[in-house]
Amino acid sequence: MGPFRKIARKLKNICHKCEQKRHNRALVRATQKDDVMGMIEALRKGADANACVRKGGVNYYPLEEAQSMQALLILHMLGNVDLDRMIDGVTALISSMRMMEHEKTENLLKVGANPNKPDKNGYLPLCYAQTPLQRDLLKSYGASEEDYRRFIGEKRYALLKARERARV
Repeated sequence: MGPFRKIARKLKNICHKCEQKRHNRALVRATQKDDVMGMIEALRKGADANACVRKGGVNYYPLEEAQSMQALLILHMLGNVDLDRMIDGVTALISSMRMMEHEKTENLLKVGANPNKPDKNGYLPLCYAQTPLQRDLLKSYGASEEDYRRFIGEKRYALLKARERARV
């Protein structure tokens, strides 16, 4: 193989990577705008729904940017996005709970996010539940109360339950 063919092959690979990045950016933009047709078009052209797009020193992931049920379904069904993937050490479910995005949390659970998937430090989504509404939502989708009890310890669990009963 001549030197020109090697150079041509390298250039072809570079062009393909640039195109891939362009499609990934288009997917993130469409997801941020909740543009369903734009998302489908970007995925059809080869965008990676699990890829990170870096802009201005900030990482953007399509799953983190998705707000509506439609966007989550498109990413999950067409983009084969991993709902339980760790992004900066936490799952999208835990991230939405920390931000108090109740609708997004519920949509992630409906699409199939695992309510028992811990973060990088081993904390369960139930550990991040800030309101009884979040806790009940997680339990309704199968979050394990026993794993949570084991994780935080019997004494602390009893205190939390007593506090919950006092609120009612």
